[in-house]
Amino acid sequence: YGIVLMQPDILAAERIGERCPSYGLDAALSRAGGQEMMMGARGRGREEDCLQLTPDDYVASLITACGELPALVLLLFAIDRIGRRGTFGYSMAVSTAALLLLIPCSSYASETALIWGARGLTTAAYQCIYVYAIELYPSAVRTTAFGFCMMASRVGLAVTPLCAQVLVHQSIPSTLLGYAAACLA
Repeated sequence: YGIVLMQPDILAAERIGERCPSYGLDAALSRAGGQEMMMGARGRGREEDCLQLTPDDYVASLITACGELPALVLLLFAIDRIGRRGTFGYSMAVSTAALLLLIPCSSYASETALIWGARGLTTAAYQCIYVYAIELYPSAVRTTAFGFCMMASRVGLAVTPLCAQVLVHQSIPSTLLGYAAACLA
């Protein structure tokens, strides 16, 4: 969820040159046919300072949102081939690698692909936990543990917009490192 919330901010910071100066406003203006997209500096809180999303941003968001479906199909095959523990470990490791590869500047298409992979594999790993925990623990322990984990996930769901929307304005690399660390935890 947080990865998708961060994506427009990452792309907007790149477009105005805050993140990757070589991909700044000039590149975005030439891609948009010279249309003025920026009214002022980002993050001041005024309406005239907001960046408008381009059609490319909407397409990239749609692509990354669809990353869960192929990952779940991959999960079905991977669980039987390499096991539950291996599938979970590899999914989180590759998701972490994708998040870490987002830190250096790269092309728009590669960033979209990395976000697509990170979101899909994180979802697959989360679904793998359900399958693995059902087989691993007895019913009495499982119900209590799942209840506690569901409560913790709801707290995480409430905190994620703070991380994704507020911290990304402070430092994109630090936010990505935080998400990568959460994948390894």
